[in-house]
Amino acid sequence: MGDKTKRHLPVALKPFNDPAMAVHELWGYSHILELGVHTYTPIGAFPAKEGDHYIFVTAKDDGLVSLDQTLWVPTSAICDEFSAEIAQKNISTVARIAELIAYLNINGIFLPDGQIKNFVENPFELIGAIDFEKATKVDIEHVDTFDMVWENVEKLIKSLVFKTDIKAINDTPGSEEPDKIFGVGMLHDMPTEQVRNFAVTVIINNYLNSLDENAISMDTENAYRYADFIRKRFLERLANDNSWPSHIVRAS
Repeated sequence: MGDKTKRHLPVALKPFNDPAMAVHELWGYSHILELGVHTYTPIGAFPAKEGDHYIFVTAKDDGLVSLDQTLWVPTSAICDEFSAEIAQKNISTVARIAELIAYLNINGIFLPDGQIKNFVENPFELIGAIDFEKATKVDIEHVDTFDMVWENVEKLIKSLVFKTDIKAINDTPGSEEPDKIFGVGMLHDMPTEQVRNFAVTVIINNYLNSLDENAISMDTENAYRYADFIRKRFLERLANDNSWPSHIVRAS
């Protein structure tokens, strides 16, 4: 007789009121997997058994840990060898997030909600991404690509500056809803100049270097133009606003 033991696949569920958003989440996960990025394996989007909402289902993977659930040490709180080691790992983690964002962007994927909680780490300390309900795919030469990159960078910085969950001012043009930030507090209580220095050296520089490396790997005119365009826009934005990111520091 055959083995009739039922085997259940552990799954994770995410409800959506809008079926289009559930389908979009499925689309996002599928595209991310195609790029070889570590994430959850999507199963599908289904109407809920009860109620009028929809459920997006992924295979559960306990090996992927959301980075807001890992240890974060505020830079101002380093007091011994252990906290210094954690802080150094935090810096490395943020740099690798910036590199991943660049890889996604040069492949046309943009994540407007790029805060810490939407990135994961596997047991081998490889960085991945999750939560794609707001992700978009556009031609990398689209006129709005830099604005999308900048929004992603600012969300990442907000989640490093804010210490607790908070609804913060959303500076995105046309947005009327506040950002809901799940802060890890790494840069909390740091003056604007230090936050800016961290953002430039750890996030922006690693992002731009990763863009260049990916452009060389892809070896297409579009990729080279995109990397050059984004670098120029970052330099212009930083040169034209010496106070950035004071608005984020004040809001924290």
